[in-house]
Amino acid sequence: MSKHADDRPTSAADHEQLLAQCTSELEHAWSRCRDLFENMPAMSVTIRLGHDRLPIIEDCNRLFPGTLGYSRDEIIGRPLGDFYAPGSRAEAETQPWTKSRDQGGGERQLLDKYGGVLDTMLYLVTTTAPDGSPAGARATYLDITERKREEQRRQESQSRYQALVGQTLVGVCIVQDGSIVYANQKMADICGYTLEEQAGFLSFLDLVAEEDRQIMSERLRRYRAPDNQPETHIVRLTRKDGRTIPLEVQGAAVPFGDRAAVAVMALDISERIRLQNQIQQSQRLDTPGEAARVAETCTKALGAILGQCGTLLDVIGPADPRREQVEAILTVASEAIEQSQRLVAGGVPTQRAGSDARTAAMGQTPSTVLLVEDEEAVRGAVRGWLQQAGYRVLEASAGEEALKLAASHEGPIHVMLTDVKMPGMTGWRLTEELARNREPIPVIYMSGYPEPVPPFDRTNAPAAVLQKPFTPSALLKALQVALAGPAAEASSSSSSSSSGDRETDEA
Repeated sequence: MSKHADDRPTSAADHEQLLAQCTSELEHAWSRCRDLFENMPAMSVTIRLGHDRLPIIEDCNRLFPGTLGYSRDEIIGRPLGDFYAPGSRAEAETQPWTKSRDQGGGERQLLDKYGGVLDTMLYLVTTTAPDGSPAGARATYLDITERKREEQRRQESQSRYQALVGQTLVGVCIVQDGSIVYANQKMADICGYTLEEQAGFLSFLDLVAEEDRQIMSERLRRYRAPDNQPETHIVRLTRKDGRTIPLEVQGAAVPFGDRAAVAVMALDISERIRLQNQIQQSQRLDTPGEAARVAETCTKALGAILGQCGTLLDVIGPADPRREQVEAILTVASEAIEQSQRLVAGGVPTQRAGSDARTAAMGQTPSTVLLVEDEEAVRGAVRGWLQQAGYRVLEASAGEEALKLAASHEGPIHVMLTDVKMPGMTGWRLTEELARNREPIPVIYMSGYPEPVPPFDRTNAPAAVLQKPFTPSALLKALQVALAGPAAEASSSSSSSSSGDRETDEA
């Protein structure tokens, strides 16, 4: 019998009561620990070391077998490495333990019962025996599969975005806290600075001409506003070489790196303004000859732009976002050509138009050209060149329309100028169909493709190819050759040579 602190003896009943109380408290604590273990929001296992020091699963919570598709009995007693995907089976915690290990972890891939792979984050805490030797570990796995997938989707989205923005015809830069945090290659081409040099600028406004910085600063502030409406502004930018160029800019608020930023899109409009100024100047000129030369120069430049755009449209698909940009350039160039044509039609003759006067003076009837082209902008440009050179033009946008037009035309058709690739009927097929009801006529094909024109078994008409883009002079020369024939071409070459010899003798 023992005594309490007050020297009173302790009976056996007291000992039994104290033991029962301690046992109850211990069982309650164990129940709480087990409940916490079972209901953890992560997969958890306890590990013991087998006779070969290989980690063996001693226990697991309900989430571990539930996530991997096993029962608890199928997991207890098996090596930990059995549940690792092939890419993680060489990790240290799956190998025989030869010494004590500190806490560890990292990304691991687990394999479920059906072969599916789960991305997890491992948190490993080692346990030791009373003598200090390693006894096992507690391993907790947090499922990060969805997070990894979301990260992969975000990376793919960023890759697609960078590919799209990197290839666009418009300069794009992201401005955050006033600085350029991203710029595409087109923006570098516009301003003349490399992407690395742009990243070194303290402020985006350093690129803007000094006289426009205040207004551009105000626009950047407006772009960040939630009620910002799409609006185009013109601002001047100072290039690395010191030249100042006009830009057409738009902006909008965008998230970048989990923070607010502004996306600025810039289009160099130097060439557009130059052409518009040329047209305006030609409209103000008093000397007809000077206005004619300006109009002809403008038409040639615009024709080159139309030809390049036509080639681009042949290779850019309908769903490509760059197609809209090319079509916008086509629209501007077409409007400029129409203004130039109105200038010429208002009574100002061009050098090409002189052929009209010579034709009329000789009493000859202008040759008739059947023009077939599905692109309206290209067709309008070519029609303008032909009319200025004195040709009568019958125009169609497709093969079927061209056949109907030829059938209803009572006069002769001296030459056909047709695109090769058109919806519904190719230029080759059109030539064959036209030859069924009319005498064979010379044909000139317009093509943006390097493939040759195939021979025709049913027609003996001569054919030539104009490779897009082509100039007005190339078009008119091809027409002269087609209408005159090979013999006249040789005679023309000989005459030109003799004329050059006479000029040399006179000199």
